Amino acid sequence: MEIKFILIFSLLIFGLTVSIQIQEQTTHINVNSRDSLDKSDQEVLDTDSYKSMVEYLNKLPIEEIADFCEGLAKSMFSPFKCTTKEEKNELKLLTKQLIEEDESMGLKSHPKKPMVLVPGIAGSGLEGRFNKTRSPAWYCKKNVDWHRVWLSVAQIAVQECWFDNLAVFYDTNTQTYSNTEGVELQTIEFGGIKGVSYLDYIGNLPISLTNVYGDLIKFFEDLGYVAGKNIRGAPYDWRVSIKQLEKDGYFRQMKSLIENTYDINSKQKVVLISHSMGGMISLYFLNTVSQAWRDKYIDTFIPIAAPWSGSPKAIRTLISGDNLGIPLVSGDRVQNFAKESGGIIQLVPDPLVWSKETVFVSTPYKNFTIAQTSSLFSTIGLPITSKIYDGIQSVISGLKPHVPTHCIYGYGVPTEIYYKYNKGFGDQPIIFETDLGDGTVPLSSLKVCEKWHGHSFPLDVKNFHLEDHLGILSSKDVLKYIHKLIMKGSELYLAVDEMTSGSKLQQQDNIAYSPLANVSSLSGINNSNGNGNGGKVSNHGNNGFGSMSQFPNRKLLQSSIKIMGMLGLVNLAFSLYLAFGNIESGTCDVSATISCTTVIKSAFGEIAGVPVSIFGITWNIVFLMAIYHIMSDDRLPHFITAIYIWCSFGVGFVIYFVAAEYIIGALCPFCTVVHIINVTLMYFALKLYNELRVPPSLGSLLSTLKNQLIFIFVLHLVATVAFQKTVEVHDEPAMTKFAKCLTDSNMVFYGSSGCGACINQKQLFITPDSKDETESPLQYIKFVECRDDSLCKKYEIRRYPTWIKHDDNGVELERHEGVMNSFELSKMSGCEPPAEKKDDKDKK
Repeated sequence: MEIKFILIFSLLIFGLTVSIQIQEQTTHINVNSRDSLDKSDQEVLDTDSYKSMVEYLNKLPIEEIADFCEGLAKSMFSPFKCTTKEEKNELKLLTKQLIEEDESMGLKSHPKKPMVLVPGIAGSGLEGRFNKTRSPAWYCKKNVDWHRVWLSVAQIAVQECWFDNLAVFYDTNTQTYSNTEGVELQTIEFGGIKGVSYLDYIGNLPISLTNVYGDLIKFFEDLGYVAGKNIRGAPYDWRVSIKQLEKDGYFRQMKSLIENTYDINSKQKVVLISHSMGGMISLYFLNTVSQAWRDKYIDTFIPIAAPWSGSPKAIRTLISGDNLGIPLVSGDRVQNFAKESGGIIQLVPDPLVWSKETVFVSTPYKNFTIAQTSSLFSTIGLPITSKIYDGIQSVISGLKPHVPTHCIYGYGVPTEIYYKYNKGFGDQPIIFETDLGDGTVPLSSLKVCEKWHGHSFPLDVKNFHLEDHLGILSSKDVLKYIHKLIMKGSELYLAVDEMTSGSKLQQQDNIAYSPLANVSSLSGINNSNGNGNGGKVSNHGNNGFGSMSQFPNRKLLQSSIKIMGMLGLVNLAFSLYLAFGNIESGTCDVSATISCTTVIKSAFGEIAGVPVSIFGITWNIVFLMAIYHIMSDDRLPHFITAIYIWCSFGVGFVIYFVAAEYIIGALCPFCTVVHIINVTLMYFALKLYNELRVPPSLGSLLSTLKNQLIFIFVLHLVATVAFQKTVEVHDEPAMTKFAKCLTDSNMVFYGSSGCGACINQKQLFITPDSKDETESPLQYIKFVECRDDSLCKKYEIRRYPTWIKHDDNGVELERHEGVMNSFELSKMSGCEPPAEKKDDKDKK
């Protein structure tokens, strides 16, 4: 029974572990946090398991992690980006082609224009040194020399420490930012490339998923560029606002970097390339220097996917959290970090493009317009966020680069545009999307640069169909465009044939864009921005599959749900048969070791006196109800997460039963079918869960599904009461008399000491008054150990336990296979059944 208890306890731990992972939103990248608690960061990086994980990520075919990669692209601040092997090969072929073209045009020896790369938010590597007097947990290091803090994949495993080290705090009186006490942070390799190419390394081996400018840098290195000389990085502390960067001297550093790059490259002007928020920072920088300086040092400004007027995703991050596209990361911790991060708050949509009456957030009681953004933050208990926003909004409003500019962005990718909070701000919202955007930034914000037409500097705007916010930096078309700009010059490039599908977008260039246009299901939303009938907005909250905006891969969802539903019905049918079917008829019993009866009737076939098959039925009922809700409810993320947790408990039962079969020494064929189905369901559940854009926290899950949880509790309570087996408790003298009578009646118990059902049968003869098995009434039962006795072969014992009644000459008179209670034994033997034990109240 001790073994059975251990198995049940292990089952509970298995299920609870998955539940806790939901709260922490755990991951594909399995860094064992327990192993790394008492090690320095360098020791963690040196472990074989971590190196193996990195090598695995770098070698894994991207097709196998395509779903994972799509999830990464959904976060505005994700430091992770995937590049397929096919894309890598295409870039190699393109490089070869361009080298040949350059040679044919006599450009191979042409001086290469130097580049300075400015990354987007969360795209700059940060390193830190700690001399702390306190830490949030005992295992967090207090004194560590300079090491990589952002991004360190290993440190994701100890998030409490990681976010404490990364935290930034805003002083509303001095209007300055500071780190956690005792923490120093600085950018990695300013002027080099290690701070902007990849965000994490093992030695000199980059982790490919942390690619920022890595593909672009490799592309130009293959064309003859030299890192640190004519291709250089300008990382920055992306946690703080543009104004704070100015106070901290970042723009003085950038000015010196560009001047130095100009000098060491034979006085060639510098191409300033930026991505995402780096475009806003670069634009601000270009307005801190004189026109004479710009004319002397800047050749071209190339902003890529810049959110000139912010992105609604920043609002969601501040209100509801975001896991950075990394399943392991806690969205709640990111929200807590973001609320004082000027860098993230900088990206909240502002009136630069949007009308002040534009609504991005609505609740049942109020719609919040852009003009009410500060009030929104105060309403949800973020007063510091409100003050930061008031001080930095529209910081680049009205600014122009005043240098030749080639503005690049992608479009045609579903992009978040509006959030509906039906149950308050403590829960994840229903997300509305538009196809007019790059997956992170809406088109209206991306194309602000088009308003610079007509000014004194050359301007070219290029849009690339279906290029997303992060992937655009690895796009062969984009890299080819930049190459032609840099290697051949703007004048030569303008004569080159069009190579993008941007013309598809040109038809819409004059369409002003409203985030709430065409959303007929939203009654009462203020749409008085005067922007006309803009791009199509998709409300995925009522399309037969819940909040589809939380789950963009509709095809995967539909196919998975159908398969899981059918498997659930098959599973239920087998569970019903195992619970109520005639399993002793021989359909599932082949021999003593391949027998449903042996397993189901064993001591392991019950938990708390209830047959495990009954729990199988209740498990399948709950599972099928959850499948139904996915197809008809607007709480899609919650039910997908609930199914993931529920299936983890199902796999826990599989582990329990397989271990029980091993101990018993028998295999239940029908149970094995159920096990295979459960593992298959777990596979699909995990696949769906990993596809979720923002998995709900455990608290949100419990709050949203409280009615379903009550149903589950009541269902199992009824099942336990209805199917609870009566436990026989007898007086020792009466049971001793009964045991002796069975032996005198030539009743023989055939079995094995390793048989769980035999253990269950023996428990009948061990009374509460028995000191141990050897001094219990069991000692009077004639038990034959079949492993060592030829009698079992003589009587062809096929299943354990087996009771045989013999005559005085040893001839078999009657046989019963399986566990028997005292009344069944009494009927078979003719002995008087033992009396039930009376408790003290009855005796009185």
